[in-house]
Amino acid sequence: ATGLGKGLCIADIVADATMQEMKVLVMVHRREIVAALKKEIADYCGLDELQIGIEQAEQFAPVMALVVVASTDTIVKENRLQWFMPDMIITDEAHRSSTPSNLAIYERFGVNEGKCIHIGFSATMFRANKVALFAKYVDGTPYIVEVGKAKRKVKARPEDCIFDELVVDYDITFGMDNGWLVDAHAHTVETGTDIRDIPKNAEGEFNQKKLAKRLNNATRTNKVINDWKAICPTAQTMVFCVDVDHAKDTAELWRQAGYTAEEIDGTTDKMIRDRHVLEFNAGRLQVLSNCDCFTEGTNLPKCNCVVLLKPTRWWGRFIQMIGRGLRPWPGLLDKLQ
Repeated sequence: ATGLGKGLCIADIVADATMQEMKVLVMVHRREIVAALKKEIADYCGLDELQIGIEQAEQFAPVMALVVVASTDTIVKENRLQWFMPDMIITDEAHRSSTPSNLAIYERFGVNEGKCIHIGFSATMFRANKVALFAKYVDGTPYIVEVGKAKRKVKARPEDCIFDELVVDYDITFGMDNGWLVDAHAHTVETGTDIRDIPKNAEGEFNQKKLAKRLNNATRTNKVINDWKAICPTAQTMVFCVDVDHAKDTAELWRQAGYTAEEIDGTTDKMIRDRHVLEFNAGRLQVLSNCDCFTEGTNLPKCNCVVLLKPTRWWGRFIQMIGRGLRPWPGLLDKLQ
Protein backbone atom coordinates (compact mmCIF):
# COMPACT_ATOMS: atom_id res chain seq x y z
CA ALA A 1 0.00 0.00 0.00
CA THR A 2 0.91 3.68 -0.25
CA GLY A 3 3.90 4.55 1.98
CA LEU A 4 5.12 0.98 2.52
CA GLY A 5 8.33 1.24 0.51
CA LYS A 6 7.78 0.38 -3.15
CA GLY A 7 10.61 2.68 -4.24
CA LEU A 8 13.04 1.06 -1.82
CA CYS A 9 12.01 -2.43 -2.94
CA ILE A 10 12.49 -1.45 -6.59
CA ALA A 11 15.96 -0.11 -5.79
CA ASP A 12 16.89 -3.32 -3.94
CA ILE A 13 15.79 -5.51 -6.86
CA VAL A 14 17.73 -3.30 -9.28
CA ALA A 15 20.82 -3.67 -7.05
CA ASP A 16 20.59 -7.47 -7.22
CA ALA A 17 20.04 -7.38 -10.98
CA THR A 18 22.94 -5.06 -11.76
CA MET A 19 25.30 -7.15 -9.62
CA GLN A 20 24.44 -9.98 -12.05
CA GLU A 21 25.18 -7.62 -14.96
CA MET A 22 21.52 -7.52 -15.97
CA LYS A 23 20.11 -4.48 -17.74
CA VAL A 24 16.95 -3.05 -16.19
CA LEU A 25 14.20 -0.84 -17.60
CA VAL A 26 12.04 0.88 -14.96
CA MET A 27 8.77 2.15 -16.44
CA VAL A 28 7.00 5.09 -14.80
CA HIS A 29 3.79 6.68 -16.05
CA ARG A 30 4.12 10.12 -14.44
CA ARG A 31 6.91 12.57 -15.27
CA GLU A 32 7.22 13.82 -11.68
CA ILE A 33 8.14 10.35 -10.43
CA VAL A 34 10.86 9.63 -13.00
CA ALA A 35 13.60 11.85 -11.54
CA ALA A 36 12.80 10.96 -7.93
CA LEU A 37 12.88 7.21 -8.60
CA LYS A 38 16.08 7.52 -10.64
CA LYS A 39 17.78 9.31 -7.73
CA GLU A 40 16.54 6.74 -5.20
CA ILE A 41 17.86 3.86 -7.31
CA ALA A 42 21.18 5.60 -8.05
CA ASP A 43 21.81 6.44 -4.39
CA TYR A 44 20.86 2.97 -3.16
CA CYS A 45 22.84 1.08 -5.82
CA GLY A 46 25.80 3.46 -6.01
CA LEU A 47 25.34 4.02 -9.75
CA ASP A 48 26.95 6.98 -11.55
CA GLU A 49 25.50 9.09 -14.37
CA LEU A 50 26.83 6.72 -17.04
CA GLN A 51 25.34 3.65 -15.39
CA ILE A 52 21.81 4.97 -14.88
CA GLY A 53 19.86 7.47 -16.92
CA ILE A 54 16.46 8.94 -17.72
CA GLU A 55 14.59 8.47 -20.99
CA GLN A 56 11.89 11.10 -21.02
CA ALA A 57 10.90 13.76 -23.55
CA GLU A 58 14.12 15.67 -24.34
CA GLN A 59 16.20 13.60 -21.89
CA PHE A 60 18.11 10.60 -23.27
CA ALA A 61 19.79 7.86 -21.25
CA PRO A 62 23.51 7.21 -21.90
CA VAL A 63 24.15 4.26 -24.22
CA MET A 64 26.38 2.66 -21.54
CA ALA A 65 23.55 2.59 -19.00
CA LEU A 66 22.75 -0.57 -17.08
CA VAL A 67 19.54 0.98 -15.77
CA VAL A 68 17.07 3.25 -17.57
CA VAL A 69 14.20 4.94 -15.74
CA ALA A 70 11.73 5.90 -18.44
CA SER A 71 8.42 7.63 -18.97
CA THR A 72 5.89 5.26 -20.52
CA ASP A 73 4.63 8.03 -22.81
CA THR A 74 8.15 8.46 -24.18
CA ILE A 75 9.27 4.89 -24.75
CA VAL A 76 6.01 3.82 -26.35
CA LYS A 77 7.47 5.64 -29.39
CA GLU A 78 9.46 3.13 -31.41
CA ASN A 79 12.30 5.57 -32.11
CA ARG A 80 13.21 5.72 -28.40
CA LEU A 81 15.54 3.24 -26.66
CA GLN A 82 16.20 1.32 -29.85
CA TRP A 83 19.67 0.46 -28.53
CA PHE A 84 18.50 -0.89 -25.16
CA MET A 85 17.45 -4.50 -24.59
CA PRO A 86 16.55 -5.06 -20.93
CA ASP A 87 16.89 -8.36 -19.10
CA MET A 88 14.29 -7.10 -16.60
CA ILE A 89 11.40 -4.66 -16.80
CA ILE A 90 9.96 -3.14 -13.63
CA THR A 91 6.58 -1.43 -13.98
CA ASP A 92 5.66 1.16 -11.37
CA GLU A 93 1.90 1.68 -10.80
CA ALA A 94 1.43 -1.77 -12.31
CA HIS A 95 -2.37 -1.61 -12.13
CA ARG A 96 -1.96 0.34 -15.38
CA SER A 97 -0.16 -2.56 -17.07
CA SER A 98 -3.10 -3.51 -19.28
CA THR A 99 -3.25 -0.12 -21.03
CA PRO A 100 -2.46 -0.14 -24.78
CA SER A 101 0.78 1.82 -24.25
CA ASN A 102 2.12 -0.62 -21.67
CA LEU A 103 1.10 -3.67 -23.70
CA ALA A 104 2.87 -2.27 -26.77
CA ILE A 105 6.08 -1.77 -24.77
CA TYR A 106 5.93 -5.28 -23.31
CA GLU A 107 5.46 -6.70 -26.81
CA ARG A 108 8.35 -4.67 -28.15
CA PHE A 109 10.81 -5.87 -25.49
CA GLY A 110 9.72 -9.50 -25.60
CA VAL A 111 7.95 -9.82 -22.24
CA ASN A 112 5.29 -12.10 -23.71
CA GLU A 113 7.95 -14.36 -25.20
CA GLY A 114 9.83 -14.65 -21.92
CA LYS A 115 12.84 -12.69 -23.15
CA CYS A 116 12.99 -10.66 -19.94
CA ILE A 117 11.70 -10.80 -16.38
CA HIS A 118 8.71 -8.56 -15.65
CA ILE A 119 7.95 -7.32 -12.13
CA GLY A 120 5.14 -4.91 -11.22
CA PHE A 121 4.60 -2.66 -8.20
CA SER A 122 1.32 -1.05 -7.19
CA ALA A 123 -0.46 0.10 -4.05
CA THR A 124 -3.68 -1.31 -5.51
CA MET A 125 -3.02 -4.28 -7.79
CA PHE A 126 -6.53 -4.38 -9.20
CA ARG A 127 -8.27 -2.82 -12.18
CA ALA A 128 -11.59 -0.96 -11.99
CA ASN A 129 -12.77 -2.87 -15.07
CA LYS A 130 -12.18 -6.20 -13.27
CA VAL A 131 -9.44 -7.25 -15.73
CA ALA A 132 -7.20 -9.81 -14.00
CA LEU A 133 -3.62 -8.55 -13.81
CA PHE A 134 -2.39 -11.75 -12.17
CA ALA A 135 -3.55 -15.37 -12.15
CA LYS A 136 -2.78 -16.36 -8.54
CA TYR A 137 -2.80 -14.69 -5.14
CA VAL A 138 0.08 -14.94 -2.66
CA ASP A 139 -1.28 -18.17 -1.17
CA GLY A 140 -1.78 -19.78 -4.58
CA THR A 141 -5.53 -19.17 -4.70
CA PRO A 142 -6.62 -18.45 -8.29
CA TYR A 143 -7.94 -15.00 -9.22
CA ILE A 144 -11.63 -15.24 -10.13
CA VAL A 145 -13.00 -13.26 -13.08
CA GLU A 146 -16.52 -12.78 -14.43
CA VAL A 147 -17.11 -13.65 -18.09
CA GLY A 148 -20.01 -13.13 -20.46
CA LYS A 149 -23.29 -11.34 -19.93
CA ALA A 150 -24.20 -13.89 -17.27
CA LYS A 151 -21.03 -12.90 -15.40
CA ARG A 152 -20.03 -16.52 -14.94
CA LYS A 153 -17.19 -16.83 -12.40
CA VAL A 154 -14.11 -18.67 -13.67
CA LYS A 155 -10.43 -18.91 -12.72
CA ALA A 156 -8.18 -16.39 -14.47
CA ARG A 157 -5.93 -18.02 -17.04
CA PRO A 158 -2.21 -17.18 -16.77
CA GLU A 159 -2.04 -16.58 -20.53
CA ASP A 160 -4.70 -13.86 -20.18
CA CYS A 161 -2.89 -12.01 -17.38
CA ILE A 162 0.00 -9.55 -17.41
CA PHE A 163 1.63 -11.24 -14.39
CA ASP A 164 1.76 -14.85 -13.27
CA GLU A 165 1.14 -14.23 -9.59
CA LEU A 166 0.84 -11.72 -6.78
CA VAL A 167 4.08 -12.27 -4.85
CA VAL A 168 3.76 -9.87 -1.91
CA ASP A 169 0.68 -8.08 -0.60
CA TYR A 170 1.04 -5.54 2.24
CA ASP A 171 -2.18 -3.58 2.54
CA ILE A 172 -3.06 -0.41 4.46
CA THR A 173 -4.21 -2.41 7.50
CA PHE A 174 -0.80 -4.12 7.66
CA GLY A 175 0.90 -0.72 7.51
CA MET A 176 -1.20 0.71 10.31
CA ASP A 177 -0.95 -2.37 12.53
CA ASN A 178 2.84 -2.40 12.23
CA GLY A 179 3.39 1.33 12.69
CA TRP A 180 4.59 2.15 9.16
CA LEU A 181 1.44 4.17 8.47
CA VAL A 182 -0.51 6.38 10.85
CA ASP A 183 -4.05 5.46 11.91
CA ALA A 184 -6.83 7.03 9.89
CA HIS A 185 -9.64 8.93 11.61
CA ALA A 186 -12.66 9.39 9.33
CA HIS A 187 -15.32 12.08 9.43
CA THR A 188 -18.35 12.19 7.15
CA VAL A 189 -19.92 15.49 6.09
CA GLU A 190 -23.59 15.17 5.19
CA THR A 191 -24.08 17.61 2.30
CA GLY A 192 -27.48 16.41 1.12
CA THR A 193 -26.17 16.00 -2.44
CA ASP A 194 -27.87 13.11 -4.28
CA ILE A 195 -25.65 11.40 -6.89
CA ARG A 196 -27.62 8.18 -7.30
CA ASP A 197 -28.72 9.11 -10.82
CA ILE A 198 -25.22 9.98 -12.07
CA PRO A 199 -24.50 7.55 -14.95
CA LYS A 200 -21.50 5.21 -14.89
CA ASN A 201 -18.79 4.79 -17.53
CA ALA A 202 -17.57 1.53 -19.05
CA GLU A 203 -15.39 0.79 -16.00
CA GLY A 204 -18.24 1.37 -13.57
CA GLU A 205 -16.93 4.76 -12.38
CA PHE A 206 -19.08 7.90 -12.25
CA ASN A 207 -19.36 10.00 -15.42
CA GLN A 208 -16.91 12.73 -14.39
CA LYS A 209 -18.47 15.56 -16.42
CA LYS A 210 -21.94 15.07 -14.95
CA LEU A 211 -20.53 14.40 -11.50
CA ALA A 212 -18.63 17.70 -11.55
CA LYS A 213 -21.72 19.61 -12.60
CA ARG A 214 -23.62 18.16 -9.65
CA LEU A 215 -20.92 18.61 -7.01
CA ASN A 216 -19.17 21.86 -7.87
CA ASN A 217 -21.21 24.38 -5.95
CA ALA A 218 -20.22 26.80 -3.19
CA THR A 219 -22.92 25.66 -0.76
CA ARG A 220 -21.64 22.09 -0.71
CA THR A 221 -17.96 23.04 -0.56
CA ASN A 222 -18.46 25.66 2.18
CA LYS A 223 -20.31 23.09 4.28
CA VAL A 224 -17.27 20.83 4.04
CA ILE A 225 -14.92 23.74 4.85
CA ASN A 226 -16.96 24.64 7.95
CA ASP A 227 -16.75 21.05 9.26
CA TRP A 228 -13.02 21.01 8.47
CA LYS A 229 -12.57 24.25 10.46
CA ALA A 230 -14.30 22.64 13.45
CA ILE A 231 -12.22 19.45 13.33
CA CYS A 232 -8.71 20.21 12.06
CA PRO A 233 -8.23 23.89 11.10
CA THR A 234 -4.43 23.67 11.36
CA ALA A 235 -3.97 20.50 9.29
CA GLN A 236 -1.91 20.35 6.09
CA THR A 237 -4.73 19.36 3.78
CA MET A 238 -4.96 17.67 0.37
CA VAL A 239 -8.32 18.10 -1.40
CA PHE A 240 -9.39 15.81 -4.24
CA CYS A 241 -11.80 17.31 -6.77
CA VAL A 242 -13.68 16.01 -9.82
CA ASP A 243 -12.35 18.30 -12.56
CA VAL A 244 -10.16 21.36 -13.09
CA ASP A 245 -12.91 23.93 -12.51
CA HIS A 246 -13.95 22.13 -9.33
CA ALA A 247 -10.35 22.21 -8.05
CA LYS A 248 -9.91 25.91 -8.85
CA ASP A 249 -13.24 26.92 -7.33
CA THR A 250 -12.49 24.87 -4.21
CA ALA A 251 -9.11 26.55 -3.67
CA GLU A 252 -10.74 29.96 -4.03
CA LEU A 253 -13.40 29.13 -1.42
CA TRP A 254 -10.70 28.02 1.01
CA ARG A 255 -8.87 31.31 0.43
CA GLN A 256 -12.10 33.22 1.02
CA ALA A 257 -12.38 31.38 4.33
CA GLY A 258 -9.03 32.89 5.34
CA TYR A 259 -6.56 30.07 4.58
CA THR A 260 -3.60 29.72 2.21
CA ALA A 261 -4.73 27.48 -0.66
CA GLU A 262 -3.62 26.74 -4.22
CA GLU A 263 -4.81 24.49 -7.04
CA ILE A 264 -2.84 22.07 -9.21
CA ASP A 265 -4.06 20.22 -12.30
CA GLY A 266 -2.60 18.67 -15.43
CA THR A 267 -2.33 22.08 -17.13
CA THR A 268 -0.39 23.75 -14.29
CA ASP A 269 3.08 24.96 -15.28
CA LYS A 270 5.76 22.64 -13.90
CA MET A 271 7.63 25.42 -12.07
CA ILE A 272 4.41 26.64 -10.44
CA ARG A 273 3.47 23.10 -9.52
CA ASP A 274 6.88 22.41 -7.97
CA ARG A 275 6.70 25.68 -6.02
CA HIS A 276 3.28 24.84 -4.59
CA VAL A 277 4.51 21.39 -3.51
CA LEU A 278 7.59 22.89 -1.84
CA GLU A 279 5.45 25.49 -0.05
CA PHE A 280 3.05 22.77 1.09
CA ASN A 281 5.88 20.60 2.45
CA ALA A 282 7.36 23.64 4.20
CA GLY A 283 4.02 24.48 5.84
CA ARG A 284 3.66 27.86 4.11
CA LEU A 285 0.73 26.55 2.03
CA GLN A 286 -1.96 24.80 4.05
CA VAL A 287 -4.45 23.55 1.46
CA LEU A 288 -3.58 21.94 -1.88
CA SER A 289 -6.57 21.36 -4.16
CA ASN A 290 -6.05 19.03 -7.13
CA CYS A 291 -7.66 17.15 -9.97
CA ASP A 292 -6.05 13.76 -10.69
CA CYS A 293 -2.52 14.97 -9.92
CA PHE A 294 -1.82 13.38 -6.55
CA THR A 295 -3.92 10.22 -6.59
CA GLU A 296 -0.85 8.06 -7.21
CA GLY A 297 2.89 8.13 -6.61
CA THR A 298 3.04 11.29 -4.51
CA ASN A 299 5.17 11.52 -1.39
CA LEU A 300 3.94 14.43 0.76
CA PRO A 301 4.52 13.28 4.36
CA LYS A 302 3.40 16.65 5.76
CA CYS A 303 -0.14 15.96 4.55
CA ASN A 304 -2.17 14.94 7.61
CA CYS A 305 -5.68 15.56 6.30
CA VAL A 306 -7.36 14.38 3.12
CA VAL A 307 -10.67 15.83 1.95
CA LEU A 308 -12.57 13.80 -0.64
CA LEU A 309 -14.82 16.20 -2.51
CA LYS A 310 -14.63 13.63 -5.30
CA PRO A 311 -16.55 10.40 -4.66
CA THR A 312 -15.41 7.24 -6.42
CA ARG A 313 -16.91 3.80 -7.02
CA TRP A 314 -13.45 2.22 -7.33
CA TRP A 315 -11.94 0.93 -4.09
CA GLY A 316 -8.39 1.19 -5.45
CA ARG A 317 -8.76 4.90 -6.21
CA PHE A 318 -10.27 5.51 -2.77
CA ILE A 319 -7.32 3.80 -1.08
CA GLN A 320 -4.84 5.76 -3.20
CA MET A 321 -6.43 9.08 -2.25
CA ILE A 322 -6.63 8.54 1.50
CA GLY A 323 -3.11 7.08 1.38
CA ARG A 324 -1.74 10.58 0.75
CA GLY A 325 -2.35 11.39 4.42
CA LEU A 326 -1.10 8.20 6.04
CA ARG A 327 2.68 8.61 5.82
CA PRO A 328 4.45 9.40 9.12
CA TRP A 329 6.14 12.79 9.29
CA PRO A 330 9.82 12.84 8.22
CA GLY A 331 12.22 11.62 10.87
CA LEU A 332 9.81 9.42 12.81
CA LEU A 333 10.90 6.14 11.21
CA ASP A 334 14.28 7.10 9.75
CA LYS A 335 16.30 5.15 12.34
CA LEU A 336 14.28 1.93 12.02
CA GLN A 337 15.53 -0.82 9.72
